[in-house]
Amino acid sequence: MSPAPLPIHQKLLVELVTELNLYFRNKTCEVYPAPFDVRMARLGTRNEEVFNVVQPDISVVCDSDKIDDR
Repeated sequence: MSPAPLPIHQKLLVELVTELNLYFRNKTCEVYPAPFDVRMARLGTRNEEVFNVVQPDISVVCDSDKIDDR
């Protein structure tokens, strides 16, 4: 397991998430801070076949069809 991020990293993350949330307010995109799984799958791949999963510090999702409970 990786060590916890440094305080400056977390501070910058909060600032960026805040600015992105303000920018995307009343738009179709949504901002998600970590932890938030992003499954990397080719079109047509079944859920049980998805093994590449990342957790970016910040994700901006503009296609609501890309969001599910996984």
